[in-house]
Formats: sequence, C-alpha cells, structure tokens
Amino acid sequence: MTAAHEVQDIWVAAPDGVEIAVRDHGGNGPALLLLHGAGRNLVDWELVGPLLADGHRVVAMDLRGHGKSGGGDGPWTFEGAVADVAAVLEGCGIADAVVVGHSLGGMVAACCLEGLDGTLGAVNLDGHGMGRAEQYVGLDRGYVERRLAEARAFADAAMGGPLPGGGLGGVLAYNAAMAEELGIPGELRGGWGGVGGGGGGGGGGGRTRMGRFICGPSGWRGLGCRRLWRGLICSGCIGGCGSRC
Repeated sequence: MTAAHEVQDIWVAAPDGVEIAVRDHGGNGPALLLLHGAGRNLVDWELVGPLLADGHRVVAMDLRGHGKSGGGDGPWTFEGAVADVAAVLEGCGIADAVVVGHSLGGMVAACCLEGLDGTLGAVNLDGHGMGRAEQYVGLDRGYVERRLAEARAFADAAMGGPLPGGGLGGVLAYNAAMAEELGIPGELRGGWGGVGGGGGGGGGGGRTRMGRFICGPSGWRGLGCRRLWRGLICSGCIGGCGSRC
C-alpha cells in the first residue's frame, strides 16, 4: 500500500531569473528528479510520483517554456535546461539526485549526467530524438537519411515558433483529448497548461503572460507534418501529434 506524502508546489529561480515550477512529492530515500517530454508538463508524473515516494525523495519540474515555468519568450537550449535542473536540485536540497526523464526530458537527463558534477545517475526513457538510419530496420538507408534530414529541417522550423491566432485553444484541446484517451482523470489535468509557460486559455498569437509557446497542432498542420513522416516508422512527431496532424 502506498503511503500518503505531502505534496508541495514551489518555485525555483533559474540563474537567469526565470521562475521554474516544481512539484515536491516528498518521500524519503535516494532522491529522484522527474522531467517530462516536449509539449508536456510535470503532471505527467502525477500517478508515478507517489509510488516512487515510498522509497525515494521525489521532485518533478516543468522544463522552461512548458507548464507553469517561464522562459517561453527566448531560445530553448539544452544548456539552459541543465542550468535550470541544477537550480532546482540546489533549491530542493537534492544535489545528488538521479535525474529521470521521458523523451525530451530523457535527453536533458543525459546532458545532466555529463554536465553536472554532483549527478549520480540518469534515466533516459525514450529520449533518443529521431534516431539513426540503421535503427529503421527494413528501410533503405539512403531513403531514411533523406527523410531524417527533412524531419530535422521541419523540427528546426517548428520548434520555438509562436502559435497562430487561436492556436492555444487547439493545443489545450488536443492535450485534453489525448489525456482522456489515455485514461488520465480530469482532476489531474485541470489548471496546468501544456506548453509555453503560465497555462492560460486560448487566444491570438499563442502568447501567455510568460511568453511564447512551442509550435502546436495548427503549426504542425501548416508545416505538413503528416506528409513529412509518411513512410517512416514513427510513433509520433515533434510534440507528440502522431497521426492527428
């Protein structure tokens, strides 16, 4: 049976002053810092955190430009994300935590293992980016290399761009539909925005009080995501739009 732990939502200031949203699940034992994937937020760990807290000190955070964290109005870099992680580890008194991440968060976790002296370990869950040509078994290598080059060009164009007018509503609706499909209860979804910082509702320009959103579904459609990925074995494109875009 899982013991109840007090959960606290706090803020930690990054080195550049950006506020990072943190959820402390409590617990005792070796510390874990949980990082979500691109276009997601710390609520992704809401069901996992209490289970891990039975034998660990567990903390989750919103990557900058995601959830309630700020920093959505500037370039997103792995170096900046690692600096944010370092600030959260220090602020929560868990400098020796193992950093655990899914997808983009897994890539950040791996960077933390290389870039932060006190990090004891990292867990990378499916954070492999677009992979290498030899990983696409059964497909012609030259074809895959050409398509991966197109995919990387698409990612460079899509990431960090402002949402078109009304795009925020589309992002939130997509996240809600996906959460419902995955069986995530509504109470776990309410009040925590998907990407871009500050939650918020729909509106023009894709901006919230904290800045810019990662390009959402409307932007993916405009960039021809479905056409781009057709023919490649892929579970979903940048931001997890899958076959819906």
